[in-house]
Amino acid sequence: LEARQALRRNLGGDRLASRGEIEKLVLYAHGQTEVGLDDVKATSGDVSGLSFDDAVDALLEGKVGDFDMAFTRHCQSGGQAFLVLSSAMRQLQAIQAMRGLMDTGGRNAASVVAAARPPVFFSRRKLVEKALERWSSEALGRALTRLQTAVLHTRRRPDLSVALARQALLGIAVESARLAQRA
Repeated sequence: LEARQALRRNLGGDRLASRGEIEKLVLYAHGQTEVGLDDVKATSGDVSGLSFDDAVDALLEGKVGDFDMAFTRHCQSGGQAFLVLSSAMRQLQAIQAMRGLMDTGGRNAASVVAAARPPVFFSRRKLVEKALERWSSEALGRALTRLQTAVLHTRRRPDLSVALARQALLGIAVESARLAQRA
């Protein structure tokens, strides 16, 4: 399942490029009964665009320096800042929904993550569990408002999109670091 999801994440709208990635994986895994995550990582380029998972993960973990480095690398290699904003927003919305289940159902983070639909990648479960334990519903609401405001400002001022996105995302990374110290 993780291999399939990783491959799907790496495939983009260009059918020819996506087909090429699948053919490369099939040739690489020829003779195997199962294709694993390592096979996908070994053969698959990201034809969906530049991956910014590292930036979003560092943001959730409150690793400000790691976030800044990953965000800078993404932007310097031609990636769009608004894509990181959008990805962070999707992640925080998913965490907010799971946090709501914790608040209303009295469930712990591990059980909410285990029951999540769509499922959380096994390799990301600890990260999401920690984020659920750190962030309150109110703090998540504030972070999402900050992201929505940043998206609006980057659309109004595309010439400042990198700086505006960095400022909003760094603020959330700092907040995550503060919340981690309290926990």
